[in-house]
Amino acid sequence: MNKNAPVSISVGRVAMIVVILVAVMGWNQFRAVADAGQTEKGWSELLRLADTLYDEAKLVIYQEQPYLAFEDISHFESLGRDLARQLELPAGHLKQSSDGRPSYDTRAPGYGGMVLMRLAALDDGQTSYLTIRWEGSLEEARLAQEWQERVTHAQPGEDHKAGWRINIQGGMNSTWKELADKEAVIEYIQEELKASRVDRYEDSGSLSVSLTSPLLQEYVLSGSDPIHAQAAVHRVTETGAWRLTLGSPMITTEY
Repeated sequence: MNKNAPVSISVGRVAMIVVILVAVMGWNQFRAVADAGQTEKGWSELLRLADTLYDEAKLVIYQEQPYLAFEDISHFESLGRDLARQLELPAGHLKQSSDGRPSYDTRAPGYGGMVLMRLAALDDGQTSYLTIRWEGSLEEARLAQEWQERVTHAQPGEDHKAGWRINIQGGMNSTWKELADKEAVIEYIQEELKASRVDRYEDSGSLSVSLTSPLLQEYVLSGSDPIHAQAAVHRVTETGAWRLTLGSPMITTEY
């Protein structure tokens, strides 16, 4: 994403570095949207847009947030088991890292994709951190939305309802492949989301932008600017094919 980055660093790796730096510099955590209707509207806008851009693509949605405090490893494992049961997942596996911090992981097929849950201990040794994730084909987006709504409503209280991160990545459809114009793709996305650009990064093989849009509800802040979505078009070095990545409110994967 940094146009002055050395050629030896992949654009995708630069993207991840920028994401990490942004987090360190204080981009705010997601605003949680309490109104399910607003969340559904944001989903609809993204899915409508994706239908006009991709042949096929991978969809990932996930939520992560500090969860509950725990007293000891037995209590931590109990929290993990209870969460797995609540999410209709099988009992998971308790692991400990080399520094003694526990984690609890489970996964299972569900709602047209793969559902994953991870509970990890933070550095303080007392607070757990929860990640819930669905991943699968964009074709199963409606089932993924059903899963996301069920998980949101099942969570106990507003304190445990963080916003959702959505990433879509895949090859563009024939119309955009033939056009082979990354600027045109970005301009189309911006127009369809009625968005304005906050940031723009470009090199010879990629173009990425951060957008603010009145059609989307989840956002992070970059300074005083709300970021509702990011879009990146990248030419894959090995194949020469164009790959498009959409993220709301951020891209959190290599593109």
